Amino acid sequence: MLRKRRIEYGQQGQCEDPMSLRKKVLLLTTAGMVSILGLFSLVSILAVQRSTQNALMERLTFTQQQANILDFVLKEIREQTGSRLLANGMLLMNSGSGVRRELLEEWRKTMIVEPLYLSLLDDAGRVILSQPDSPSLAGTDKSSFRYIQQALDTLLPQTSDAYLDPAHNAPVAYIGFPIPGGPGRPRGILDLAFDPMSPDILRFIKPAAASETAHAEVVDSAGIVLSSTRPELVLQMSDHGSWLATQVKNRNSAVSACHSCHDPTPSGGMSNEVITFAPLATAPWGIVVRQDEDEVLAPSRRLQRDLAMLGFLSFFAVAFVAWVTTENVARPIRLLNKTSLRLATGDLSEPVPLVGGGEVATLAASFETMRNKLQDSLEELKQRSQQLERSEHLRTQLMRNLISSEEEKRKRIARDLHDETSQALTSLLVGLQAIAESPHMESDVLTARLNALQETAQRTLEEIHRVIYELRPSIIDDLGLLPAIKWYAESRLENAGIKLYLETAGQERRLSPEIEITLYRIMQEAITNIIKYSKAEICSITLDFQNKAVAVHIEDDGRGFDPGKIIATNSGQQHFGILGIKERVELLDGTLNIKSEAGKGTEIDINIPYGKETVAK
Repeated sequence: MLRKRRIEYGQQGQCEDPMSLRKKVLLLTTAGMVSILGLFSLVSILAVQRSTQNALMERLTFTQQQANILDFVLKEIREQTGSRLLANGMLLMNSGSGVRRELLEEWRKTMIVEPLYLSLLDDAGRVILSQPDSPSLAGTDKSSFRYIQQALDTLLPQTSDAYLDPAHNAPVAYIGFPIPGGPGRPRGILDLAFDPMSPDILRFIKPAAASETAHAEVVDSAGIVLSSTRPELVLQMSDHGSWLATQVKNRNSAVSACHSCHDPTPSGGMSNEVITFAPLATAPWGIVVRQDEDEVLAPSRRLQRDLAMLGFLSFFAVAFVAWVTTENVARPIRLLNKTSLRLATGDLSEPVPLVGGGEVATLAASFETMRNKLQDSLEELKQRSQQLERSEHLRTQLMRNLISSEEEKRKRIARDLHDETSQALTSLLVGLQAIAESPHMESDVLTARLNALQETAQRTLEEIHRVIYELRPSIIDDLGLLPAIKWYAESRLENAGIKLYLETAGQERRLSPEIEITLYRIMQEAITNIIKYSKAEICSITLDFQNKAVAVHIEDDGRGFDPGKIIATNSGQQHFGILGIKERVELLDGTLNIKSEAGKGTEIDINIPYGKETVAK
């Protein structure tokens, strides 16, 4: 158990605070608001009005520059592709599919922006082939697409709105180039499919979203987002879709302040943002840049703060007081919040710092008390879990050993019955049959044979009695536990050359059958271990019949062992003998204590409470 950290309250006034946390925050907030509103309101309003217009115009100019860059790229694609079609349009339409594919692949890789794929359409708007090849596009009828109809009718390149490409399941935009042919009708359409979210396209709008709160979009003539620095908005109708569609149609640049529908404030309301729009000249698209109003108007608000500080020297004193007060309140809360997060992750190693005063100090002390209790509980649970795991493992090993031991006993008994008892009975049977077949046998010979058969029967009976005693000695039922233990100990230890001292204390009594047979088996196991492993010369056994329990003390002068090491290793027959004793004692709610050391013998103390039925003798 870890030593609990003691926390004293109220000593030397350390935890006493006449002002509560609620009053501190209320006073700080009121003082700050009154100071700011009373001293700097007018200057702030004038500064914002003076710089807002300039900031909005700067954002609009920047958006127009990005639109011009994208216009330039689209213009280059149109001019480059138009020149190639004028030079190779006939070759493209009249050659075999292999030549067409090579020609399209060469064009695709050399464009300023690599298309997703190129499709060749006939003069009816049906896809003839695509490069890279896409079987799902072959034979697709695109004549109903507006930009395809416009390209066929006007004989001029046309740019599409946003689509979801079925072949790639991705957003796509097209540029359709009519292939020159006969008068008034093109021979076909070269369809360029661009991924508006590819790095080649995004690099032209990402500079407009370089700040933390800004994001840029390319919208089509329907107000649908074609490309965006926020991928989740692609192919979605913009929350200003109708307004943007009107601006695209009228080719008007615009700047406006609005509420963001995508970025609500933590309180649940909508944040203010500035939206700027610039149309493209080469496509029915426009670039939209949206940015938090606070970030756009940061220069004007910095100016407001500068003017306020220059105009009112008293602001420094107020700010200093506010900072000191805030730190005095916020720092302990931050520390406690950090500590609570650490405790929530299960890290209970470090104590909770006693910081602040009043309610904060009380809260810190409560956290520390909770930490100590949790740490103690977790340590206790961990120890119990480890004990249960060890006990379960020992029980499993012991059960396996007991089953194996029982099987060995059965084999030995069966072997003894077969080798000795069975042969003796066979000898009796043969002898009796021989006497029966010789009715005129002389009396002396008959007497000698009958005596021999009697001796054989006597030995057989003794062998059967020995087997029965090993299974369950009847002496326990007839005379009690003490005579049974005395008989077993004398018969085994003295035959092994070990001198036995058997003593009793207290008033001898008959115990419940469960206790008597368990104690007898424990003594069997202990005596067997002494004979097999201890190399002892003297063994002392004491049975003490106490008021509420029977105590057994077994001591020998053998070579001894390390009890902790033997129980921990869980291997070997000697180990299982000790584990068997331990298991039997625990089944009777008893206690077992083993004292042993190499070269200094072994002492085993067992204490088992009486059962409900005991009879004094």
